[in-house]
Amino acid sequence: MISVEPGASNVIPQVARLVVDARAPDDDRVADLERRIRDTAERCAGTYGCTVAVGEAARTGAVRTDPLVRGAAKVASNGAPELPSGAGHDAQALAAVARSGMLFVPSQGGVSHSPREHTAWEDCVNGANVLLGAALALA
Repeated sequence: MISVEPGASNVIPQVARLVVDARAPDDDRVADLERRIRDTAERCAGTYGCTVAVGEAARTGAVRTDPLVRGAAKVASNGAPELPSGAGHDAQALAAVARSGMLFVPSQGGVSHSPREHTAWEDCVNGANVLLGAALALA
């Protein structure tokens, strides 16, 4: 997300704000990305005679889903690939108190979190069947 002040098309901004949502399977990768972003911002600011301030709006540490849950889902899905996700779903909060995992079903065209998002009924049924198979295997 980028915002500038003043926000008029014919005025050079005095302030620009950039928000980066950085996600990775582990905290070390996020920290590395943060260092690289900070270094690049400071280098650019020096080149163009600007100042830069880097802050943090929010942080949620990486959470690994349970290997047993992942394994049961992999078997139930006939070997579908595991997908790393930085998504902050309920499984992330539940992981602190219970075994948890997530199942993803494909959205047509890869569109997600949009009114245009659509998942074919067949893919919904496949996802439900994987969930059922994993739940039965874990029971």
